[in-house]
Amino acid sequence: MTGMEIPLMIAGAGISFIGSMRQASAMTSIGQQEAQAERAAAERNAQVAERNAKIVRNNSNVNAARVERETRIRQGAARAAGGGNGLELMGSALDIMEDNFMEGELDRLTILHEGELEAQSFMEQADFYRFGGENRAQAAAFQGNAAASSTRAGAVGSLLGSAGKIAGAGFGGGGSYGPGSSPGSVNPGRGLRDSSGFIG
Repeated sequence: MTGMEIPLMIAGAGISFIGSMRQASAMTSIGQQEAQAERAAAERNAQVAERNAKIVRNNSNVNAARVERETRIRQGAARAAGGGNGLELMGSALDIMEDNFMEGELDRLTILHEGELEAQSFMEQADFYRFGGENRAQAAAFQGNAAASSTRAGAVGSLLGSAGKIAGAGFGGGGSYGPGSSPGSVNPGRGLRDSSGFIG
């Protein structure tokens, strides 16, 4: 193995590790963005439902007030008609006026009740939108984090594997003995001196 191969292997392993870490960060960011998008969409739908509930309540209040006003007008007209004819409000005439009043009041309360039921239905939709949006947001964030964790684990494993290969290349095959040589081919006595001079 040449002297440049090990540095190149180290550089390649480092570049691969950094790239994987960046990819993991991107996965986490994507998960968070998707979570925010889910929450935003759910909030928009919830606000629409709440506006619809408000509209329903307003309309029912307006209609109830209209019925109440019409009932009063009929009662006033009946009293005026009776007074103009010199009649006293008693007996069957009074009963009729009371029935008309009760009928009008029932209509008014029915309008309010039905309007409130419809408004409550819209409010439940708003809660449902928010609840579902939060669940989808948490799922998106979890998936992003899980993918990022898997990528990081893979990067660490790859880095450790590369480190093992680099260590094996550096210490295994005689890279320090020069091309074409091995530990067994070196003369252990070469370069030694004794009292008479060099040996070997």
